[in-house]
Amino acid sequence: MKFAVITGASTGIGRAVAAEFEKRGYDVARVARREPGEFSCDLSDVLQVNSLI
Repeated sequence: MKFAVITGASTGIGRAVAAEFEKRGYDVARVARREPGEFSCDLSDVLQVNSLI
């Protein structure tokens, strides 16, 4: 199984990159500041990042 975490995925390049990874068969976790989602994570906190992944 291929998995990718894409930051900045709510708009622009991040959104396009996430879509391309999905087209190529990856399971994608989209990370964004602007859009609420199922999980919350402070990317500056290593413990939170590890628990997200």
